Amino acid sequence: GSSVTATGVAVKTTNNATIDAETYGVSIGVGAATGKGKGGALSVGVSLAYNTVSIDQVSSIDTSTVKATSGDLVITATNTAEIAAISVAASVAAGYASSGSALAVSGGGAEAKNRIGGKSNAFAKESSLTSDAGAVSVTATSTSTIRASVVAASASLAIATSKSAGSASVGVARSVNDIDGPNGSRAEVRAYLLDTSVSALQGLTIAATADQTIDASVGSFSAAVSVGKNALGLSGAGVATTNRIRMTVEGSMNGDGSGASTGITAGSVTVTATDSSRIIADAGAASIAVALGFNGSAAGISIAGAVADNLIDNDVKAAVDNAATITAAGGIIIDARTAGRDLPLPAYSTSAGERTVSPGDTVLLADGYANGGEPGRLYAYRGFVADYDSGLADYQWSDGQVVISDGETVKLPSG
Repeated sequence: GSSVTATGVAVKTTNNATIDAETYGVSIGVGAATGKGKGGALSVGVSLAYNTVSIDQVSSIDTSTVKATSGDLVITATNTAEIAAISVAASVAAGYASSGSALAVSGGGAEAKNRIGGKSNAFAKESSLTSDAGAVSVTATSTSTIRASVVAASASLAIATSKSAGSASVGVARSVNDIDGPNGSRAEVRAYLLDTSVSALQGLTIAATADQTIDASVGSFSAAVSVGKNALGLSGAGVATTNRIRMTVEGSMNGDGSGASTGITAGSVTVTATDSSRIIADAGAASIAVALGFNGSAAGISIAGAVADNLIDNDVKAAVDNAATITAAGGIIIDARTAGRDLPLPAYSTSAGERTVSPGDTVLLADGYANGGEPGRLYAYRGFVADYDSGLADYQWSDGQVVISDGETVKLPSG
């Protein structure tokens, strides 16, 4: 291994890959017969967009001794990959016959397939990390985004002034969007220490954060109009969107070094894994069929369908394993969570000074707040009852360290 000593140390990778794709397919067909012949038109418009971003990024320290003498020691991997895709298809067919029959057939099809894959990992393995005056942090963050807009439109018109007229139109739109690993496996966002010792005057932070977004809008429209002695109008519109997010989100520590360099010593230890992935899908289809028979039969048939299939399948893990010695004056936090919705705006913040709060008000603990609770968290005030019976509390302060759930109460000591 190697040995590095510097005032501050930063090992960073950033993935800012971006695809911005627009595809359009437009078709127009017109057929007209003013004599004794027949009038017909066929038109097909197609638009296809296929986009992929797949990058493995790793920020790591492997079998090395690294020391920051006056600054922080930082290992980070950041992924902000984005795909923005627009696929539009339009088709129009018009057929006219003054003496014969008329036929018009139109079809519009649009599809977009988008995928973001790969891994964003930050780690130290079989190493010794030291920050004499600062903090040690190992963080992996992914905010990959897919935005897809797919539209298909089709229209057909057939007019026969003395004989039969037929008109058919079909509009189909499809979108498939995936944020995952190879062959449908899970993509990775991992921050971890493996058999690595740490000495930091300030905090040790190991954090993996995934905030993936798929925003898909898919629509189709179809219209068929026929006018003749006998008239038939057929119209169909279909939409399908399939969206998948499969991730492994892990913040972990396994082991605490080997040989003469062992143990975890820091002002505080925080190990977190947070997932706030989301899918927004809008799918709509509209179809119209009109048939006008001025001296015979007429029939108009229309059908429309829309399907949205969405899945978020993420593993979220925060763990500390096989660490024989951890010393943290400021405490140890291990937290894994899935945040499926945005937090409400706080009514107050601790940085605003003294305020009068009422039961139900929310308070955001500002960074650096040291009078209880966890900085960055949002708390709700439940009220205060001066003569609260301590016997009714779920826990007493003297119970020591326990795990509490929403709604449970703790009796604090006087003063």
